[in-house]
Amino acid sequence: MKKKRFIIIGAIIIAVASMALIAYQEIEEERTALQAVATNKISIQGYTFMPEVIKVQVNTSVTWINNDAVEHTLNSYDGSMAGSHFIPKGQTYSHTFTTPGKYEYHSTFYPNMTGMVEVNE
Repeated sequence: MKKKRFIIIGAIIIAVASMALIAYQEIEEERTALQAVATNKISIQGYTFMPEVIKVQVNTSVTWINNDAVEHTLNSYDGSMAGSHFIPKGQTYSHTFTTPGKYEYHSTFYPNMTGMVEVNE
Protein backbone atom coordinates (compact mmCIF):
# COMPACT_ATOMS: atom_id res chain seq x y z
CA MET A 1 0.00 0.00 0.00
CA LYS A 2 2.82 2.41 0.89
CA LYS A 3 4.60 1.57 -2.35
CA LYS A 4 1.47 2.39 -4.39
CA ARG A 5 1.05 5.69 -2.52
CA PHE A 6 4.73 6.52 -3.13
CA ILE A 7 4.31 5.85 -6.87
CA ILE A 8 1.20 8.04 -7.06
CA ILE A 9 2.89 10.89 -5.20
CA GLY A 10 5.94 10.57 -7.45
CA ALA A 11 3.77 10.71 -10.56
CA ILE A 12 1.99 13.82 -9.26
CA ILE A 13 5.33 15.53 -8.56
CA ILE A 14 6.57 14.71 -12.05
CA ALA A 15 3.34 15.99 -13.63
CA VAL A 16 3.47 19.27 -11.68
CA ALA A 17 7.14 19.78 -12.54
CA SER A 18 6.42 19.12 -16.22
CA MET A 19 3.58 21.65 -16.26
CA ALA A 20 5.79 24.23 -14.57
CA LEU A 21 8.53 23.68 -17.16
CA ILE A 22 6.07 24.07 -20.04
CA ALA A 23 4.67 27.27 -18.52
CA TYR A 24 8.20 28.64 -18.04
CA GLN A 25 9.09 27.90 -21.68
CA GLU A 26 5.95 29.66 -22.91
CA ILE A 27 6.71 32.71 -20.75
CA GLU A 28 10.29 32.81 -22.08
CA GLU A 29 9.05 32.66 -25.68
CA GLU A 30 6.62 35.53 -25.05
CA ARG A 31 9.35 37.55 -23.31
CA THR A 32 11.71 37.01 -26.24
CA ALA A 33 9.03 38.10 -28.71
CA LEU A 34 8.24 41.24 -26.68
CA GLN A 35 11.92 42.15 -26.45
CA ALA A 36 12.24 41.66 -30.19
CA VAL A 37 9.40 44.10 -30.91
CA ALA A 38 10.88 46.72 -28.62
CA THR A 39 14.24 46.56 -30.38
CA ASN A 40 13.24 45.89 -34.03
CA LYS A 41 14.56 42.37 -33.71
CA ILE A 42 12.90 39.18 -34.84
CA SER A 43 13.76 35.95 -33.09
CA ILE A 44 13.95 32.75 -35.12
CA GLN A 45 13.03 29.96 -32.72
CA GLY A 46 10.90 26.87 -32.72
CA TYR A 47 10.80 27.07 -36.52
CA THR A 48 8.88 30.37 -36.35
CA PHE A 49 9.62 34.07 -36.70
CA MET A 50 8.74 35.87 -33.47
CA PRO A 51 7.01 38.20 -33.77
CA GLU A 52 5.46 37.08 -37.01
CA VAL A 53 4.57 40.69 -37.94
CA ILE A 54 6.57 43.76 -36.99
CA LYS A 55 5.85 47.43 -37.79
CA VAL A 56 8.72 49.87 -38.26
CA GLN A 57 9.39 53.32 -39.70
CA VAL A 58 11.18 53.98 -42.99
CA ASN A 59 15.00 53.74 -42.72
CA THR A 60 14.79 51.29 -39.84
CA SER A 61 17.06 48.25 -39.66
CA VAL A 62 15.43 45.00 -38.62
CA THR A 63 17.63 42.21 -37.27
CA TRP A 64 16.75 38.53 -37.31
CA ILE A 65 18.44 36.42 -34.62
CA ASN A 66 18.63 32.65 -35.13
CA ASN A 67 17.88 30.97 -31.81
CA ASP A 68 17.14 27.60 -33.43
CA ALA A 69 19.56 24.68 -33.52
CA VAL A 70 19.58 24.65 -37.34
CA GLU A 71 20.54 27.19 -39.99
CA HIS A 72 17.80 29.30 -41.55
CA THR A 73 17.39 31.67 -44.47
CA LEU A 74 14.77 34.27 -45.26
CA ASN A 75 13.57 35.51 -48.62
CA SER A 76 10.77 37.77 -49.78
CA TYR A 77 8.07 36.30 -51.96
CA ASP A 78 8.31 39.02 -54.60
CA GLY A 79 12.05 39.75 -54.51
CA SER A 80 11.48 43.18 -52.92
CA MET A 81 13.76 42.34 -50.01
CA ALA A 82 17.24 40.95 -50.50
CA GLY A 83 17.38 37.43 -49.14
CA SER A 84 19.76 36.27 -46.48
CA HIS A 85 22.46 33.69 -46.80
CA PHE A 86 22.49 30.92 -44.22
CA ILE A 87 22.00 32.26 -40.71
CA PRO A 88 23.72 29.82 -38.32
CA LYS A 89 22.56 29.30 -34.75
CA GLY A 90 23.32 32.36 -32.64
CA GLN A 91 24.03 34.57 -35.67
CA THR A 92 22.07 37.51 -37.08
CA TYR A 93 20.99 39.03 -40.37
CA SER A 94 19.93 42.68 -40.75
CA HIS A 95 18.09 44.59 -43.45
CA THR A 96 17.31 48.33 -43.63
CA PHE A 97 13.89 49.18 -45.03
CA THR A 98 13.98 52.42 -47.04
CA THR A 99 10.58 52.26 -48.76
CA PRO A 100 7.13 52.06 -47.14
CA GLY A 101 5.22 48.86 -47.75
CA LYS A 102 4.49 45.37 -46.53
CA TYR A 103 7.36 42.94 -46.93
CA GLU A 104 6.29 39.33 -46.61
CA TYR A 105 9.06 36.77 -46.26
CA HIS A 106 9.59 33.07 -45.64
CA SER A 107 12.28 30.51 -44.91
CA THR A 108 13.63 28.81 -48.01
CA PHE A 109 13.87 25.40 -46.36
CA TYR A 110 10.82 25.65 -44.09
CA PRO A 111 8.04 27.26 -46.19
CA ASN A 112 5.60 27.28 -43.27
CA MET A 113 7.89 29.77 -41.54
CA THR A 114 6.50 33.13 -42.63
CA GLY A 115 6.62 36.69 -41.45
CA MET A 116 5.99 40.28 -42.47
CA VAL A 117 7.64 43.65 -41.92
CA GLU A 118 5.26 46.57 -42.32
CA VAL A 119 7.19 49.78 -43.07
CA ASN A 120 5.43 53.10 -42.49
CA GLU A 121 6.41 56.74 -43.17
